Amino acid sequence: MVAGNVSVFSIIFHHQGAQAFFNIPVDELYDQTISLRSIQKDFVDQIETDLYDTSSFANRVEILNQFLWLLFTKNGRQDEQPRLTDSLTHIDQSMEMVDINTLAKKACLSRKQYERIFKANGGVSPKRFLRIIRLQHALFKKQINPRMSLTELTYDCGYYDQSHMINDFKMLTGMSPKQYFLDYEAFSDYFLL
Repeated sequence: MVAGNVSVFSIIFHHQGAQAFFNIPVDELYDQTISLRSIQKDFVDQIETDLYDTSSFANRVEILNQFLWLLFTKNGRQDEQPRLTDSLTHIDQSMEMVDINTLAKKACLSRKQYERIFKANGGVSPKRFLRIIRLQHALFKKQINPRMSLTELTYDCGYYDQSHMINDFKMLTGMSPKQYFLDYEAFSDYFLL
């Protein structure tokens, strides 16, 4: 049992963001909560002490900013970052309606190279990432227009047909779109208003 004050401080990286700081394939960390000590042994004792000794949130942010900058200059692999950032920008601007071959070509990579680099830097394959973004797009569309029918949503979000959308929803949420929208309010944490 925990007694007294408890303080939790976490960092959540954007897709491919952690790769810039840690010299490990991010796909090994996908969908996990990891303590800093598990992936970075240097300086952790000092960082924990510094965080514990300050009571100001702003000071904690500054301590972690300095630490991340140190990791970035020491371990960072900036060679693939511009390509992946450009890919993510392209995906966002197209509202996910882009295929992997186009993204690979735009990055000047073969499809196989692109898939390998994307997964190592982002934690998931580009195919899975595009499915997640398509689902987020559907949630966003339904969020801004709650009366939108599932058929309209299917074709507006780039699904081939309703069974395609149903399969993606079941794979990513564990339920059909109809059941999902009955049980949950549509909200996208990727495409924000």
